[in-house]
Amino acid sequence: MLNHLERFKNAIILCLLVIVAAVVALSIIIVIWEMISTFLTSQVELSGGDIVLDFFGLVLLVLIGVELLEAIQAYLKSHVVHVEIVLLLGLIAVVRKVIILDYERTSVEMLLGIGGVVVAVSIAYYLIKKALPEGVP
Repeated sequence: MLNHLERFKNAIILCLLVIVAAVVALSIIIVIWEMISTFLTSQVELSGGDIVLDFFGLVLLVLIGVELLEAIQAYLKSHVVHVEIVLLLGLIAVVRKVIILDYERTSVEMLLGIGGVVVAVSIAYYLIKKALPEGVP
């Protein structure tokens, strides 16, 4: 019975891996399409920082998908959740939020909260990296 549950769990993880891979591939196509269409329609001014930040946000979103693929693949190999990968994924997500944030419309409390999350996740990632011996994933 346990063997069947283990196979079922592995099948679900493989399905998630395929779905996330498809979403990442589609996201790359969308990023390329958005970049080409924006630059070809001549709506871009060289001083337009908002457009550059939007592209950085899209690229970081794709990077989050790639890191999620790595986390699922690592779990599939060892059946252990790798905290280092999860923290890195969270750090990339928070940094993406900081990059695309509209500072003129964001409250001070929200900025302090996001800053606290960045500090907390960074410290946790540092401590995990420090605690793990060299070469251990």
